[in-house]
Amino acid sequence: TQKSRLTEGQNKGRGCTIYIANGYTADSYIVYELSNLMIKDVNSEPLDIRSLYVTKQSDGSYKINNSALSDKESSYINTINSSGDIQAIYEHVKENNDYLLRTDETFRKFQNMYN
Repeated sequence: TQKSRLTEGQNKGRGCTIYIANGYTADSYIVYELSNLMIKDVNSEPLDIRSLYVTKQSDGSYKINNSALSDKESSYINTINSSGDIQAIYEHVKENNDYLLRTDETFRKFQNMYN
């Protein structure tokens, strides 16, 4: 099985934390962006997590490539997403948002609109 090797960094301009795991190929990465959402009429800023698959292009630049992945790439990403390191990040987001649902009525009202 694949083991995720995470590198953590801060993106000061966006106020987010970035985790990077090796991608399926040597020149690709799985990027997890953890940030706070600012929602109109909600007092708190709940956590959000996004994952992006970044691949090196023929011109040497890197591009987000979340569509048209091969079955092997998709399977690899699913394996990494299931790893303990990544699941711990998702659990942290869930715990934070569960806490906000209990303590912030404005967030609870927002969530109830979608449930």
